[in-house]
Amino acid sequence: MRLRYSAMHTRRYLLLGTALFGCQRSRQKRIGVIPKSTWHLFFVSVHAGVEQAARDMGVDAIWNGPNDETDYTRQIQIVDAMIAQRVDALAISATDERALVAPLERALHAGIPVTVFDSAVNFDKYVSFVATDNSAAGVLAARTLAVLSRAGGRSPWSCNSRVEPLPGCASAR
Repeated sequence: MRLRYSAMHTRRYLLLGTALFGCQRSRQKRIGVIPKSTWHLFFVSVHAGVEQAARDMGVDAIWNGPNDETDYTRQIQIVDAMIAQRVDALAISATDERALVAPLERALHAGIPVTVFDSAVNFDKYVSFVATDNSAAGVLAARTLAVLSRAGGRSPWSCNSRVEPLPGCASAR
């Protein structure tokens, strides 16, 4: 649990800290944070971390995102609204890696530094990119399961293997 807390603690400060990198105005900084979805449990926890980090750092975090993590049209509208509000920095977990390129270019053109988190965008002009290395996480999970199975246990997870898949898995025959 300590490792998880530490990683989440580090991520929230890294996210807000890197978003502040390009801010140079003297009033309280306003950072627009746009998640993929405001309803997904992962982003609910991200929101709690952002709020805590904003209090700790003395900034105003403006949290706004679509309810559905596939609603890139709504996310584009939110980015444009943040640009119109002249936020000092923007952090985004993009719903679509291509559709959000033009809005993020508009943010940069308006002088707003961008941090990308959780999901990549076909855009390399960001201040920072904060995400999990899913490939490394998969390798770690597979190695852990291999160790557990050698210890005599049978893994209940077999959705994408040659072992009989669990009912309901995408690869179930």
